[in-house]
Amino acid sequence: MVKFNRDPKNPTRSLFLVTNQGVEKELLKTDGSIISAEFDPTRKNLYCLVTKRLPGDEYLEEPYLVAINLDTAQRVDLLRLPIQRDIQMSLAPDGLGILFDQVVDQAPTQDDEEKDQPSGLIRSSDGKAIASSRLWFLPILLDKENRATPADPQALELPGLRPKWLP
Repeated sequence: MVKFNRDPKNPTRSLFLVTNQGVEKELLKTDGSIISAEFDPTRKNLYCLVTKRLPGDEYLEEPYLVAINLDTAQRVDLLRLPIQRDIQMSLAPDGLGILFDQVVDQAPTQDDEEKDQPSGLIRSSDGKAIASSRLWFLPILLDKENRATPADPQALELPGLRPKWLP
């Protein structure tokens, strides 16, 4: 469950684990966004795609993947990702890896000209046409206490957006 903390000077979002027994446990707090969260098959770890706000006058959010051990609430930052608005992740059904996407470049827009853009283009959430993208695989490595540890991502040889594992 996500809670929007309403501090006018420093608005944040918190991610809570809420059980069917009524237990509420804050797992994560960020000044950015909580994009997605997925439990591993053992329900021991939660993998999240979140952002944090970068300092400065321009509003920018840096995405990263984080793992949270649900027994200890210990958080491990797995990977900082390139700054981009449209990014998604998908945890493998067996919990052995995470797929995520990266927009490599965007097609030029015709905002200054007539809106004569060809139909059928894939667009980002801000309406820009996406020219190419790539998929990445991040292996999940666990230590003997079942906590995730950082690993190097592997670029896949195929383009793609919005990855999903097949069941």
